[in-house]
Amino acid sequence: MEPIFRGLLLVSDFDGTLAAHGSYISEKNDAAIRRFIELGGRFTISTGRAPGSICERIGQIPVNAPLLCSNGSTFFERDRGKVLWCHPIETGLIHRIVREVYEQFPGTAIEIFENDTLYLLRRNSYSDRHTEMETAVIVPCTPERLPQVITKVIFVDENAALQKVRAHLVRQGHEIEHVFTYVSYLELMKRGVDKGSGLREIAEYLGIEREKTAAVGDYYNDIPMLRQAALGAAVANALPEVREAADVVVCSNAEGAVAEVIAELERRVRSGLLG
Repeated sequence: MEPIFRGLLLVSDFDGTLAAHGSYISEKNDAAIRRFIELGGRFTISTGRAPGSICERIGQIPVNAPLLCSNGSTFFERDRGKVLWCHPIETGLIHRIVREVYEQFPGTAIEIFENDTLYLLRRNSYSDRHTEMETAVIVPCTPERLPQVITKVIFVDENAALQKVRAHLVRQGHEIEHVFTYVSYLELMKRGVDKGSGLREIAEYLGIEREKTAAVGDYYNDIPMLRQAALGAAVANALPEVREAADVVVCSNAEGAVAEVIAELERRVRSGLLG
């Protein structure tokens, strides 16, 4: 068969985009991804999840490019089970931020990640639900003994409380990226690191030009990725701000959104609009 997708890179978000309910991936999406790869395309997933968590959930779904984990902080090769590279937050800065939030927002849970290790500084009912879903090794820690290598931090609480935390971060002018990845999760990464920078790095690693990249997502942390890609697609169930940032809006995650993006890519390639 003609390798019509040769030289193209498609990056998909997982939760709310590729996955329909929980971690369920439809046969429609599975078949479309396999055909995309068979016809020369490169496919991978960009997620806020840590490497072990996303590998467990995607099962046998084929990927033939490094996984983008922790919102562009960590790049992971699934076949070898190896972190290729990562972008930890500057140690002194993130320690200062974590201690500020620990002292000034006593109800907010704090989860600190070093790739697949989760250092739990403080818990609450929201973080209890989150850690039940995590496959990371969980290690208690204290403000005096924080890890030295930190790829991301999650503040976990009700949204109203997290809005106050975010306002504090803005007022302090901390050189850090922060983004809501769920209504009760506010995540911090190194300045300049997000899903958009992750897509750019993966494309460069694979030798693929920006004009031959596509991405699909549903939430705030996907917006940089959709803007970075030549074709940014939002699922129908995406937040309004995400749909606004996208070039196209496809069907919902429950209806096989990734398959529809691949169909749109094929249409554009055959029309000479892409590739």
